[in-house]
Amino acid sequence: MLKCCFYKNICFICFFVFITISTAYGLEPATKEQIDKYKKDGTWQARLNKAYEIGNHKMDPDVAARLHYKLRQLKILSQGDTELDAMEQMAPPPSWQGMPTTGNVNMFVLLIEFSDMPHLSPVDDQANIVPEIFGAEGAGGGYPYESLAAYYQRASYGLLNLQGAVLGWYNTGQPRSAVEETSTGRHNLIKEALSSFDASHGFSVYDNDGDGDIDYFAVVWTGPHGAWASFWWGYQTSFYDASYTLDGKSLRKYSWQWESYSYPSGSFSPKVLIHETGHALGLPDYYDYNGSVGPDGGVGNLDMMDANWGDHNCFSKFVLDWLTPAVISCKGTVPSISLRSSASYGDALLIMPDASGSAFEEFFMVQNRYKERNDTSYPTNGLLIWHVDATLSASGWNYLYNNSYTDHKLLRLMEADGLEEIETYNRSADTDDYYKQGASFKNNTRPNSRSYNGHPTGIRIFNISPSGETMTFDAGIYGTGIQSIIIPLLLN
Repeated sequence: MLKCCFYKNICFICFFVFITISTAYGLEPATKEQIDKYKKDGTWQARLNKAYEIGNHKMDPDVAARLHYKLRQLKILSQGDTELDAMEQMAPPPSWQGMPTTGNVNMFVLLIEFSDMPHLSPVDDQANIVPEIFGAEGAGGGYPYESLAAYYQRASYGLLNLQGAVLGWYNTGQPRSAVEETSTGRHNLIKEALSSFDASHGFSVYDNDGDGDIDYFAVVWTGPHGAWASFWWGYQTSFYDASYTLDGKSLRKYSWQWESYSYPSGSFSPKVLIHETGHALGLPDYYDYNGSVGPDGGVGNLDMMDANWGDHNCFSKFVLDWLTPAVISCKGTVPSISLRSSASYGDALLIMPDASGSAFEEFFMVQNRYKERNDTSYPTNGLLIWHVDATLSASGWNYLYNNSYTDHKLLRLMEADGLEEIETYNRSADTDDYYKQGASFKNNTRPNSRSYNGHPTGIRIFNISPSGETMTFDAGIYGTGIQSIIIPLLLN
């Protein structure tokens, strides 16, 4: 018995033999020292409220809708239906709006300085900042954060090519204290600076999706940073003045960040811009702000959207259309599954229990994190297992859970050592949190593969090979039923 249907880059196979796989808004994190200080001086709750108001913890609704659409596709295909069946049973997602996640994407960076806070010269002269934003791999120092474009070339497996211009430095001719520290003041400053470039620079190319909006730009300003969640901090937000246009284009998303964290020393680093651009693409923050609600930690700092560290995880890359995971959704075991390094290849496994249920809202994802490329500085090599709960909120516009304020996480790292140090002590993940040879993940291991309501899913991952650029393991769902797996169709 063999069923095979193709949907885009996916092949669904259901048979009795075994097979092998090969394949919003944003807010810069506060430091632990800052959090301790704000708790002591009594301002922490007010800052939490401000962060909640900004909405940094939410995934972009457009991105959330597209992910939910893909999950429903996988549900229909897992039941043996064809691509045509899938398309007949569900309406397509809304047309994409905002910054594209693949292709040649144009953006610009606006540099702003003040009369009393000039940029750090000559180290941060405009000519020196250009390669740190749009430079090719290895063009600057600080690998793997040598440039915004190079980082995202690697993260997207070459699918996203960021290109554009660096405008500035624009000097306001006034002290920074003259800036009104409100959204209106920020927008007035941006309009003033951009208007100075209007006659000499073409802005229509930054409307990548042709909807009349400049999809995304970044603002880098001089001077010391302020407190977390304050005006002079790093975040991504939106421009609300539709009356202001450049070449007939309105402004949409933009990020706002410092030139140097240690101003007036140091120099520009693209790492903050890399994090904020993740928000512009649609990703939420994965770090916890309110330790009194739900478990601390979440992903243990092992992600660009948590601690500005390393690559984006496989769930985020699935969300952004950078990978299509292989999927197990029916009872049975698939032996010798092979995953290559996720830093270099779009290999990942998604295990969905109870494919006959209403939707694939809660599932686990597996990837092989190997210390290379964007993961060069990670603590070790091995499998990482992620617990995802993509249940939609009552409005249907976004997810019910997030990594900042809810009683459990949208995305949670399963710590292989079972100590739950991330949750208990808000610690970074360590070498023992990777799944390596001898470890297993089942209903009754610690941690276990049970759902958040405590029900056994039957998911098991075992017979894990030694860590390396390619790792193998057995995976499946307890039972003797039909083996079921959705495999990415490798086109090249």
